[in-house]
Amino acid sequence: MTLHNGERKNVFCPETNDIQKPADLVVIGGGMVGPSVAHFAQRILGSKSRVVVLEANTGLGMGSSAASLEQGRCSWPDKAVCQMMIFSRDFFQRPENYGLKMSSAQLGYKERPYLWATSTDDEIKTYRNLTKVLRSRGVDVNYLDRQAIMEEYPWLTDTSVNGGMLDHSGFKVDSQQLARAFAQASGNADFFVETKGLKIVVSGGRVTGVATDKGFVPTAKVIVAAGAGTRGLIETIDGLSVPILSVPRFSVSTEDRDKRLSNHDPFIVVPRTGAYWRPEGSGIFGGYSHQVPPIERPEKAFPDVDLKYRKKFLTAVWQGLNPERLDDPDKAESDTLSFLASVLSPPGYYSKGNVLGGFYVHRAKAFDDDRPIITTLKDQGLSDVGIITAEQGHGVMGSPASGHYGAEIIIRGADKPEYDNFNINPPTSEGITLTI
Repeated sequence: MTLHNGERKNVFCPETNDIQKPADLVVIGGGMVGPSVAHFAQRILGSKSRVVVLEANTGLGMGSSAASLEQGRCSWPDKAVCQMMIFSRDFFQRPENYGLKMSSAQLGYKERPYLWATSTDDEIKTYRNLTKVLRSRGVDVNYLDRQAIMEEYPWLTDTSVNGGMLDHSGFKVDSQQLARAFAQASGNADFFVETKGLKIVVSGGRVTGVATDKGFVPTAKVIVAAGAGTRGLIETIDGLSVPILSVPRFSVSTEDRDKRLSNHDPFIVVPRTGAYWRPEGSGIFGGYSHQVPPIERPEKAFPDVDLKYRKKFLTAVWQGLNPERLDDPDKAESDTLSFLASVLSPPGYYSKGNVLGGFYVHRAKAFDDDRPIITTLKDQGLSDVGIITAEQGHGVMGSPASGHYGAEIIIRGADKPEYDNFNINPPTSEGITLTI
């Protein structure tokens, strides 16, 4: 612990004497979920308890969170995930009700609707059905036919979009501010950055602490919320493993865009190609669900950036909005989004910008299951270790709920039927399957 301008500063690179103090709980991972579960766990354990968060980077929220689009929504087909995101949205709207010392505005919370742009008959049928399901759960969504879409978003007039599901529950937040807010509100918790070489130490079937490159942290309880590094950390314990896989994902920003697009336009998702993007600043910000082989244990904190990704992303946007003109975007001069074709002949609108990389973490046994894993490893004989993982790249939007549920399940030992959804082997999902 250090003092900064007379106030306690709890995010710092520790000295040996800081590390060696016993902790009631050690959380491994300083992205979004780690600070969140530290905050909620501190509230359960009490003000006199000591919670320690270990992070390898030089600050909080600097891993995959830094490449996130920081976008959130409640429109999830799975009922359990939908309920999680409803909790998170309420948290972002009223953070003071959950013990944070920052306001919603200070967290950068802004409402930003999602538009799921559909083109084919199968897509239209699927998202009409999803709209009904979500409305029954209290999510503010409605389905727009082609006429309504064109009236609301005339820049889509010359595309192949025939309708879409508009999710008014969408939002965005500032992930860096969120990480700071969790740390600020976490009482006596210490957040040790630049702390590496971690190994969970077990003796006689019980956790005794965490070894680091700066010393040994004595503790009897560990929660691992380290994103793509979770599997490797769990496997430092002989005989234990977690069935998760990591997939490299990237976000793309550009410095310019077609002037017909406004920063008030929604976050666009194109189901056909998995492309997603929003107008931001003077350009656009987005990504797409490209097919790459999953990795069991990434050796690097960040994936290698494919310099062709920008072109692949923009091509995915193009093909999703114009499916009957997949082969020849250069000749689509009459289309409102013909500017996307400029990517094929740079320099154009998108010749400048940035590409950031991170990992999505998935369940290995059910790759498309959106439910995160939030549980202890008691089934493997070690109830002193908890994990929060497999959030599929939605750690920012889901962090309040993941932290709250994690503290309830792992620290308090709450045993509610709905928490079974977050087991390593969960019951069948309550929701609809988006088969297109």
